[in-house]
Amino acid sequence: MTGHLLSQATAQTISYPTNHLIAIHDSLEDAQQAVEALQQTGFAEEDTCLLSSVSDVVEVLGPHEQHWNLFDRIRQAVTSVVSDEDPYREMYVQAMKQGHHMVAVHVMREQQLQLATGVLKQHRGHTIKFFGWWAITSHL
Repeated sequence: MTGHLLSQATAQTISYPTNHLIAIHDSLEDAQQAVEALQQTGFAEEDTCLLSSVSDVVEVLGPHEQHWNLFDRIRQAVTSVVSDEDPYREMYVQAMKQGHHMVAVHVMREQQLQLATGVLKQHRGHTIKFFGWWAITSHL
């Protein structure tokens, strides 16, 4: 698979995904293709991530969290992308529980935001949200 999962370092440092565009994908294939397409359009590998399955969640959290149950693991992995205060957090947790996949991309300019939004939509991404400094916006 191209792209990468949320790294352990990222999981420990992101409490609010500032300047990240996040989409939910119903199929793993669509999510993987979205990450590949984002990279082909110029986004760096380290600026894209795919959170896909329970095994990915375990990889993100590492062995020190082995005593947690499945949904604790999912909740912690998603919390590393979406802050605790954020009302969207539970939406992402529920999506992961239902077997969906999340793709996140770091964007710094409006042109990147529009490009990434188009790529995510092209690969059937939905519930696309941009987490900016001052607001969370939907990109339908």
